[in-house]
Amino acid sequence: MALAYLLLGSNVGNRRRYLRAAAGAVKGWAKTTMLEASSVWETRPEGFLRQRAFFNQAVAIETRLEPAALLIWAKKTELELGRRKRRRWGPREIDMDILLYGRRRVRRSWLVIPHPRLHRRAFALKPLAELCPRMTHPVLGERIAVLAERLPSDAVRRLDD
Repeated sequence: MALAYLLLGSNVGNRRRYLRAAAGAVKGWAKTTMLEASSVWETRPEGFLRQRAFFNQAVAIETRLEPAALLIWAKKTELELGRRKRRRWGPREIDMDILLYGRRRVRRSWLVIPHPRLHRRAFALKPLAELCPRMTHPVLGERIAVLAERLPSDAVRRLDD
């Protein structure tokens, strides 16, 4: 069993409903148990800026799926929930990224774990720090909470549930 963390994001349509649907789908994945979910955070978009703010949420799971299989389940779920192909970093109904998979490091052209830009993204680190503040980043060797505190907070805000 591996402890893994995913990031869910949406900025199209009913963003909360997409996050709930994605979390619900994760609960039905093979060989996987969803443990907990962070608060929902509203975040400014990065990359393509002329779009609606995102809602993001981190989820903790235990899984027997290998990282590649976990990615397949995530991409399949995105399609099932209605994600449409658009421009890179553009609007999306739902986005699911693997942030961490235990202490493992994966480097493939199509999958990198830990997420390669995790340490620079408040929209991922802030919700992740709610779930595992004391966990150490497998590459950087620093606690998730410390990395999150270093990033500007003006682009993210925790929403009341």
